[in-house]
Amino acid sequence: MAFVKAEQARGLKLTSIATALGNIIGVASSIDPERNWRSAWAVLDRLRVHARRLPPASRHLVHPDDLYGLGLRLMEGSLDPEARVADPDSWQDGLMVALLIAAPMRIANFAALRLGRHVRREGTSWLIALADDETKTRRADTWPVPQGLVPYLEHHLEAVRPALLRRAAKIEDTGALWISAFGQALGPQGLRKRLTARTRAAFGRPVLPHSFHHSAATSFAVDHPDRPRDAAALLGHTNPRTTERHYILSQRQLALQSLQQVLDRRLARNGGNAPPRPERSHAKAD
Repeated sequence: MAFVKAEQARGLKLTSIATALGNIIGVASSIDPERNWRSAWAVLDRLRVHARRLPPASRHLVHPDDLYGLGLRLMEGSLDPEARVADPDSWQDGLMVALLIAAPMRIANFAALRLGRHVRREGTSWLIALADDETKTRRADTWPVPQGLVPYLEHHLEAVRPALLRRAAKIEDTGALWISAFGQALGPQGLRKRLTARTRAAFGRPVLPHSFHHSAATSFAVDHPDRPRDAAALLGHTNPRTTERHYILSQRQLALQSLQQVLDRRLARNGGNAPPRPERSHAKAD
């Protein structure tokens, strides 16, 4: 079926496709109840049976250290001999990879980040904050940007992002952190394609956005076997009991701090000086 093949090409699982198809058939049959929808329901039944037979998809987990390193290499590799950003797309992709592993969150939230509203400066630091109505758990959440990544983020905001915005026929700055090849806000599907393409090229297999979350938690559990509940806190898992919920909220911040300290140490090992901070006109747009 063309619909199923098209959705699979987008990277959706059969279970998700079956749910979407069921919704479509349900709406269509309510609009035109006189039509015979038996063949459509039969296709859906076969799809559901096939989806149940498939083994659970295995996640390709890469250590956060390697993902963070990939992000840094992409950004530094985008500079020309005069330390100007010659490839804004590579720089932005690198920042995406590094920031998503340092502040693991759902791809929908990551794509929707807006300057001022979600991404804001506090003194010499930067913070990502989501309101309670923007998270899956329905509670406000925050991610500090690791200090080692702050110069890269500021470089992006001052030089790279403006160059990407200038690609649009008419510049309309909505405050989106991530900008597409057309100078507009980059959506979840666009981010997913870029992240999977970059990680496939680097590691031989794509690392899906959700796997960033699990890579962070899994490596934390391996590196800190004496702190199993902190790994759950890093994932944002909650417990219905109030005391446990408060424990996870506090321990999550400690877990994030530990993870980011490891990532910053990688930057230091690589001679991680702050990146060049060119004037905005120095960034080259395509």
